[in-house]
Amino acid sequence: MARTIEEIKKEMTDEFMSDKTLQAKYGFTSEDRFSDWFSKVSIENILFYLHAVRIWVLETMFEAHLAEVSEMAEKKRSHTLAWYREKALEYQHGCSLSEESAVYDNQLRTEEELQKMRIVKKCSTQTTMAARPTIQIKVAKEDSPLNEAELESFRNYITQIADAGLQVVCISGNPDPIRLWLTVLYDPLVLDSKGNRYIGGANPVKETIQTHLQNLVWNGVFYPRILEQELMRQDGIRVAHVTQSKAGAKREEMITIGESYEPYYGAIQCDMDNDLFVTYEPF
Repeated sequence: MARTIEEIKKEMTDEFMSDKTLQAKYGFTSEDRFSDWFSKVSIENILFYLHAVRIWVLETMFEAHLAEVSEMAEKKRSHTLAWYREKALEYQHGCSLSEESAVYDNQLRTEEELQKMRIVKKCSTQTTMAARPTIQIKVAKEDSPLNEAELESFRNYITQIADAGLQVVCISGNPDPIRLWLTVLYDPLVLDSKGNRYIGGANPVKETIQTHLQNLVWNGVFYPRILEQELMRQDGIRVAHVTQSKAGAKREEMITIGESYEPYYGAIQCDMDNDLFVTYEPF
């Protein structure tokens, strides 16, 4: 954003007042202000003002030129998966788009207002197998999915900016439920028969599973073998084996997981009380 005339003028006068040679010539010090020594009608003030105006005009012209070039580049830019992800994160809930350029007019909005409007914080894009070109966009807020009204508005936004003829599927929902069956060989000197630590009482199996699922990147793939490796790094767990695992977009749609599982809604969570079954055996 171009600086104001006053900002430019102040930067120049500050340099002027800090110059040792000029201090000796005029008699002011670096602690003095320009306005304390020079009136508004002084030659020095008028010269600085005129020069600041010239610089401001140049900066304003360059800013307008940059905006024009950026708009031209945006129109010619290939609409890749990364482009769709970028646009999804720019979605502003409750704001209309310009009919000509399909962009938001944010000139009068503050950064704080924009952050509140940009409700999409997590997003992944990918192509899917379909009768015609299709892009699947998974989105979520910071800690929850978009509600029905938000998702409907987001779909309309994507429809307006998407390439003509391209089918786009927008998805947002609660994390996929996962059900796990494990056999754990534990150190009986560290853990009791229920997998709890003698010191502190924490359960490393439950803690590790919960942390592992939370730390998966958005739309990250779940691998049972990697979970086993993380479990065996914990003190008191000698061997961990995921004997069976199931997951799905909904609890009633769970399928058996093979080598990996990609969440339908972008994230995975496990109900430790109802969906985790661990057989503990002393090592």
